[in-house]
Amino acid sequence: MSRAAISFFLRDTIKSAHSSFPDSSCHELKVHAHDIRGIATSMLLWKNCSVPTILRAACWRAPSVFTDLYLREIVSPVVAAGHVVD
Repeated sequence: MSRAAISFFLRDTIKSAHSSFPDSSCHELKVHAHDIRGIATSMLLWKNCSVPTILRAACWRAPSVFTDLYLREIVSPVVAAGHVVD
């Protein structure tokens, strides 16, 4: 399978998953294959997964890696001054 085919499949999968969320609670995602890690971990946070669990799953040492580089605005802004807000 080519890289382009894999990228298309992943992007299409994320868009399909996104469409299962209520329209009023999600922002439209402009998805690229390299966004998968940020979207997946952001959705874990949206589903009330703890930040330490997300950090372990993504092999990150500090919450700042998640909040500064990967956290996506899926529901609403959940970061204030570089910290995850409950």
